[in-house]
Amino acid sequence: PVLLKLDDDMFWISIADSDVLLWAKGIAVGLNLNVSITEPDVYPLAI
Repeated sequence: PVLLKLDDDMFWISIADSDVLLWAKGIAVGLNLNVSITEPDVYPLAI
């Protein structure tokens, strides 16, 4: 996975073919965090 910090309170995670999205949503729900976790339509390319 790739992690980019877009702003002080905004991060972008490229989840590739892993369960990082489910993990992040589980952490947010489990800790009752006030966050929005979405999957944007982007297509990073690995070379």
